[in-house]
Amino acid sequence: MSGKVLKFPSPIPAVRQLTSPELDAINRIRFSYPYNFTPLAPRLFDGTIERWSLSKFLDEQEFAFARLDIVDRRGIESFEMSRFYSNVDMERIHIPGELSAVTTAKVIAYLLDIVECEFNYRFELWCEDPPRILSVSQLAGDSLIRSIRAQAKAWEKVKANDELNLYSHFVYAERNPVIGRAVQNAAINRWSSSEAPPRAIIKR
Repeated sequence: MSGKVLKFPSPIPAVRQLTSPELDAINRIRFSYPYNFTPLAPRLFDGTIERWSLSKFLDEQEFAFARLDIVDRRGIESFEMSRFYSNVDMERIHIPGELSAVTTAKVIAYLLDIVECEFNYRFELWCEDPPRILSVSQLAGDSLIRSIRAQAKAWEKVKANDELNLYSHFVYAERNPVIGRAVQNAAINRWSSSEAPPRAIIKR
């Protein structure tokens, strides 16, 4: 993979509403946590936090999705580390109309698994002997994402073409603006932001 970013096609495919079968397929995708994809989870008038499912988030996007793509045609239910590059063209992932909405949702789920792995790794550092001291803000959603990006950059200096590198999977996939926003929203709504007050960060 060259790492270059291809330009958008001309004309850009039209934005459309998702169909009921697409929304149903997205809602069937399993997550390890009930993520909230609302942008920064605004509070409603009664104090409750607004919640968006992934299907609602995707249906709200001003971004063109393909009706079907190669992932749909192959019947791939979820992504695995060893086959991610073979099923998604990383040089075209950001282009409108390249991925279907269902495939986009599956990529988002895969990237959130990577963020959760990064959180678990950092949390376990406290259990080492001697324990590593981490601030609560280092476990925040935006901090976890920045850590993944930094590790991808460091890894590329050693193994630039390692297609089994989860960190590289993450940074290439998040070049798709819809994927990047969804992962950031979900991560911050779950683990909060490093810029949030301490009480908000530790609240589960």
